[in-house]
Amino acid sequence: MKELKIGLNISDKGMEFFGSDELNSYIDKGWAVKRVSPNQAFVKENPDLKTDKSESFTFTGYDMIVEIEHKEISDHFSKASDLSKGLLQFDKADSVNIGFNGKRKLKKAIGHYDNVIVIDPSNAGAYLLKAKCHESLEESSEAVGSLENAIQIEPYNEILYCEIGAALMKQRDFVRAVQLMEQGVNYFPEEARILSNLGLSYLFTNMADKAVKVYDKLIEIEPEYELNKRFLAYSKRVLNGELSAPQTESDIAKSI
Repeated sequence: MKELKIGLNISDKGMEFFGSDELNSYIDKGWAVKRVSPNQAFVKENPDLKTDKSESFTFTGYDMIVEIEHKEISDHFSKASDLSKGLLQFDKADSVNIGFNGKRKLKKAIGHYDNVIVIDPSNAGAYLLKAKCHESLEESSEAVGSLENAIQIEPYNEILYCEIGAALMKQRDFVRAVQLMEQGVNYFPEEARILSNLGLSYLFTNMADKAVKVYDKLIEIEPEYELNKRFLAYSKRVLNGELSAPQTESDIAKSI
């Protein structure tokens, strides 16, 4: 399912339609319109009218939201969902047990998501779910690669940064984690999960000064969460040379 915006602007140049070419190109590729809903009318102040500003408006156009659907893509998502049911971990509390048959199902599900990507290369959802399948198969490099593709498509998607942060921490690619978590913080400056992964990545890449700033921020966001205070104290000890920069998670665990 996709959403497109189509509509009409009225200006000195006359009436200008937008979005219809994009919609038609999708329809030519096999997508079908499922729903059209009014979105909003555009208005602007009209300085030529000598009235109160609240009444000084002129109509300048409208737009609508069009939902489109591709039957083949929907079928692939449905089949992949059935195959991976109960085999993906969406929460740290989830316990996923995968045997031989489960692995076979996940590999088939990945094939369906690959088919979606062939039809619609900009489908970030397919990349995300494909990454979750790879994660359950303990294929960390493939999971990270799929998530990186998803972020290129939707760099404003909070969930993607949370997922790839956790995946990069497992892979111990802290340099790449710093790059992507910094990007994520630009979009979501108060998302604790992104900041938490960024703080750890700073510690593991010997940037304790930046880690201190991150944990200061986390304490502002989550003042009741005691672990943030411990991480802040630990980062300060690394910064002032009392402790060496951590090499492993156990180095941190021993000191907090």
